[in-house]
Amino acid sequence: MCSEEAYQALILWNEFLENSYQFDNWIFKPDTGALISGEKETSLEPKVARLLEYLILNQNRVITREELIEKVWENRIVSSDPINRCISIIRQTLNPEDKSAYIETVPKKGYLSHFTVVSADELKTGFTITRTNLAVVSVVILLVFVFTFQWVKDPSPDYTTPSIAVLPFSDLSETKSNQFLAQGMSDTVIDMLSRVKGLDVTARTSSFAIANQNLTVSQIASQLGIEHMLEGSIQVNGNDIRVLTRLINANTQKEIWSQSFDRQLQNVFSVQDDIAAAVVAALKGTILPSNYNNYEPSFEVYELVLKGRVEMNKMTSTGLETAQDLFRQAIRLDSQYPLPHILLAKVLKAQFDTDSYTHDYQTERKLQFLDEVEHLLDTALKLDPNSGEARNLNASMLIAKGKTQQAGIELERAIELEPNNADAIGQYATWLQFQNRLDEAVIQARKAASLDPTSSKIQQILAQNLWISGRSEEAISIIEADIVNNPTSAKNNGLLARWSLQLGRPGKAMLYAIKEKELDPNNPDRIWGVCLIHYQLWDRAKAQQCTQALLAKFPNYYEAKKWSFQFGEKPNIEDGIDFIYKQIELFPRVVYFRLQAAHWLVFENRPEEALTLLEPNFPELFANEPTVTDWSLWAVDLISQAWTQLSEDEKATTLLKAGLAHIAKTRKLQGGGFSSGIEDVRFHILLGEHSQAMAKLKMAIDNHWSMYSMWFHKHPVFEPFVQDPQFLSLVEQHKAFMQSQRQWYQRQLKNDAALSVD
Repeated sequence: MCSEEAYQALILWNEFLENSYQFDNWIFKPDTGALISGEKETSLEPKVARLLEYLILNQNRVITREELIEKVWENRIVSSDPINRCISIIRQTLNPEDKSAYIETVPKKGYLSHFTVVSADELKTGFTITRTNLAVVSVVILLVFVFTFQWVKDPSPDYTTPSIAVLPFSDLSETKSNQFLAQGMSDTVIDMLSRVKGLDVTARTSSFAIANQNLTVSQIASQLGIEHMLEGSIQVNGNDIRVLTRLINANTQKEIWSQSFDRQLQNVFSVQDDIAAAVVAALKGTILPSNYNNYEPSFEVYELVLKGRVEMNKMTSTGLETAQDLFRQAIRLDSQYPLPHILLAKVLKAQFDTDSYTHDYQTERKLQFLDEVEHLLDTALKLDPNSGEARNLNASMLIAKGKTQQAGIELERAIELEPNNADAIGQYATWLQFQNRLDEAVIQARKAASLDPTSSKIQQILAQNLWISGRSEEAISIIEADIVNNPTSAKNNGLLARWSLQLGRPGKAMLYAIKEKELDPNNPDRIWGVCLIHYQLWDRAKAQQCTQALLAKFPNYYEAKKWSFQFGEKPNIEDGIDFIYKQIELFPRVVYFRLQAAHWLVFENRPEEALTLLEPNFPELFANEPTVTDWSLWAVDLISQAWTQLSEDEKATTLLKAGLAHIAKTRKLQGGGFSSGIEDVRFHILLGEHSQAMAKLKMAIDNHWSMYSMWFHKHPVFEPFVQDPQFLSLVEQHKAFMQSQRQWYQRQLKNDAALSVD
């Protein structure tokens, strides 16, 4: 090659290596966050990059969390949750198979990092330009440019995007009877600011929750991850209202802007507009977007809506009923005001979601709820087509109808209209997850969590997306942290119960399930969770006792009734199939019921019926080149068995191999969906590959596989193994493990008298 090319390449290479670190096959540039290894390129967010650099510079000694809070986070955080997240990201990026390869956790002390770093001078000295590495240098430099440009173009919200939390306004009136008006004004300002692109606005859930904790400005800023706060107060005197507002820089604790507004009550809407406009002008130098509906109802109607919103936000059954009445009154007085239509739809959906936990599935009541919600949203969107909240709710209705792609379009439109709507972003993350777009789902879930950091619902969405992506350590740490912040959240314990099962710790799963039930004792879902883990622990007697007690209290609880047909004192599969068919008639779009019915039909050697049930919901599995996801693995199992029973061996083989390819490519642990965790074992048996099946079954049992393991040895698929000494030995090994786990959790219960398995 010409010497000029070599010379220019060498200059570029040397410039690139400035302020870089190389360890093993990685090159890391902390100033841009670029982390490159061969064809793998990653752009670390700024805080993760700073932490990695600090760990490199301070390796081979224990680094305490307190030191990291001081040196990397500059004392801007008060908990170790952000540290856990960043450490997990670094470990997952550098070596997902061996999380302690570069960073060890030293219990109760901190972290110990190990990096074999080659200095930039050594790299420069030992580098000779050839045609091959000239191309490599060019690609590497191009990648770094792209990463640097992206970092500037799409910066982390912690650094350049203005961020704000609107705290609940206080009522300074003598009677303190206008708190609903103060809170409603805060809500409205949040709604208006949430429509501003390029401004991160903390969700109401988090800003209102943290306001009651008597924290300093800097502590609030640290916990919410924001740079600015808006606080205010109102004072009502007859028909007059005075509103005082103050915008504060949370870093310096200095006032940026303050203003007093004097209006008559009927003109309160203009105050909210003025406050939001002033905040946007101060933080962004722009004006409010024009897509906010400026309809002004009478103050009487507005008062009803504000009082209803306060009751709705309590999220209690009484509060939801009261809110429903108030919103209906508002609609009767002014049917052209879109907000009460949206909020009433939200209340009805929340009431239905709560009632659905009982699994009573009252058909008429459900249809009435859904029909009215649909009508309310249609009306709201005609009155205000730019309502992101209405479109978010409408997306959830579309999902319930099975119109998945339309739901995605509606969610994207909702987020475009309200880029700070944490609920919409969280629901979009869940939608992406079901589309198997896992990386995108995690990004959206992180965005939602940054906007609403104290919401258990949002933290759970983030954790579930991380879990399904195979990042179990980070998922568990998020839920454990949320339990500290929200100790009354039953669902957190439910998630840890399921994940403990999937990680081969059924005894620990039982403790979490019991805690879940104790936190929500009148919810049959929680009681069923305990019953089900009795089954998982191979304790059929206690499982049946638990199920009977549940049905005595909730006689229409679906899961318990269905399991009783199969595993009760007098099993009756035929009646059980009829029972599930009735559920399918009532709820034809619920895929879960179809999978359950197909499972029993295959067990009863009725393959045609099973295939007829499943094909409408899983057309991709019936294609010549089937597409498999974690969510469809149960269907792959059932369809393959049905085709085998029909001697459609070629179809079965194609689908089974697609299932094995998916598992080999994506699954490090059970990702999610309706699957047991040993589908690959069953697939190998169906393919006649018995040695591979036995090897994988042994590996699963050695690793304490627990999900639905209680009757695997009695399933017809395992019939080729029933006389095999190795198989029989594995069954006995698993029985002994389950017995040890039952004994373990019972000892733990004796040490914690607050928990009860009954």
